[in-house]
Amino acid sequence: MSTSGRSLTWSLAASFFALFGMSAVAVAWSPAFRACDSHVSSAVRFEPGWATLIDIFSWVSSLGSTPGIAVVATAVALTSLVLGRWRPAVFVLVTLIPGWLCGRVAKEVVGRARPAGALISLPGDPSFPSGHALASFLLYGSLAVLALLHVRGRRERWLLAGSAVAIVVVVGLSRVVLGVHFAGDVLGSWLLGGAWLAVTSSVYAVQRRPGADADGAG
Repeated sequence: MSTSGRSLTWSLAASFFALFGMSAVAVAWSPAFRACDSHVSSAVRFEPGWATLIDIFSWVSSLGSTPGIAVVATAVALTSLVLGRWRPAVFVLVTLIPGWLCGRVAKEVVGRARPAGALISLPGDPSFPSGHALASFLLYGSLAVLALLHVRGRRERWLLAGSAVAIVVVVGLSRVVLGVHFAGDVLGSWLLGGAWLAVTSSVYAVQRRPGADADGAG
């Protein structure tokens, strides 16, 4: 990555961190923001009778659950290690685990209550930021980065990266339409995830040895 590219990435990381902090403050101390957030979330929430859509989006939501994330992350890490490419495995895990822990800390600090009228069972932890949305952003976002850096075919590269981004979007959307999160919770997760992913991506791009993705060397 060029010097200008690194500077841009770090600037994006700082901007996302700042925006996440602002959103956390708004959620914690701004009744007007919470009221607007609640109104928007209620407007897009599914009706209880929409059983088929609820079932579909419940499955989509599971892609961001702890078991779902653990299975995909483990598969990616093991595949990378079997291929002799330990750097991608480390990149995914360093992106996922510390980023997720930051989200857990933010949940306890902000302490936002869950929305009323959820269409599936509610977790017992606070609402902001969304853990499912954050974990999916960190994992599938890191896979999108790996696709852009390592996949040679242009069409295949953008197809894989686009698919990963699509998963992030639909998982975040599922948490709102199912009534287990406010829209602001998902937005906050994406801001925090984007900030941390920008940091780890910048470091990974610098540490990646020239030709490592081509010859399979670690």
